[in-house]
Amino acid sequence: MTLAPDHDDPALGADPLRMTMLVTAAAIGSPVLYLTGAVIGGGGFGVAFLGGLRALTAVIPAEHRAAVMSAFYVVACAAISLPAIAGGIVAGFAGVRMAFVIFGGAAAGVALLVALLAADSRPRTVRSEKVVALASASHKECVA
Repeated sequence: MTLAPDHDDPALGADPLRMTMLVTAAAIGSPVLYLTGAVIGGGGFGVAFLGGLRALTAVIPAEHRAAVMSAFYVVACAAISLPAIAGGIVAGFAGVRMAFVIFGGAAAGVALLVALLAADSRPRTVRSEKVVALASASHKECVA
């Protein structure tokens, strides 16, 4: 059993795409682009959240499950609410539109960085080396 996330997960690209669409929608005033970004982001968040829950429940011993799941929900709620509070504070000083662009741009940058780091941390496969070794062994048997 592995703790590594599924790196073919569509959620890895959903957040940068969502934030880019939302910031662009705010800049050009497009409600259709905004709603499309919100739907993509919601789907990506749902997939990532359920994947995290699935990975946790698979490896947590039963006697620690309640404590770990409680901590997971606290961190998830903080990850959603603290940026929203910060965005509200910035909106009080810079205005709603500017806060949205600043906050959205920062979130898109962080999301893109995380997606790139996640893609870079993919486990390297040795499948191609095994195929070459098997082909080489088969060739030697055929020639011999």
